[in-house]
Amino acid sequence: MSEVFNPAVDNSGEPAVTDRVPVGSDMYNRIVEFLYDEAALLDNLQLNEWAKCFTEDIVYQAPVKVTQPARTRRRKDGP
Repeated sequence: MSEVFNPAVDNSGEPAVTDRVPVGSDMYNRIVEFLYDEAALLDNLQLNEWAKCFTEDIVYQAPVKVTQPARTRRRKDGP
């Protein structure tokens, strides 16, 4: 197995390196199937079913874009 960068940080403060799952292996195929199933749940807005995919030790982060209502934005052609 080859090593691949994992953005997780270990106790030393250094990025963690994990083993790559070989493409085409049983584990790889199971992961891909899970991701397709998860995407289908999200595409169909089955959010309660999607949430059941989580484990107790998950850390889920999603970026949040902060926007302003149209009336408070400055117009490009004036104040």
